[in-house]
Amino acid sequence: MAELSSDTVLQRAPHIDVELGSTTIIRVAGRQIAVGSNVLPILEAFTHPVPYSKAVKDLSARVSGVQAWIELVSTI
Repeated sequence: MAELSSDTVLQRAPHIDVELGSTTIIRVAGRQIAVGSNVLPILEAFTHPVPYSKAVKDLSARVSGVQAWIELVSTI
């Protein structure tokens, strides 16, 4: 697996299913992943190819506090 750097260009998978509920579930490529509440803005940010650093910068404006930022980056 390639390392993630600030210049790495990412894009969300083209075919995903999102199940919203008490736990948000993403289904993609036969995998099921439980994700945090901030996943919808993240999926939106990666609709088109974007460098990791730009996406984090743009998304950081939507969170406040260190813990929220850590959760954001961990979810990405």
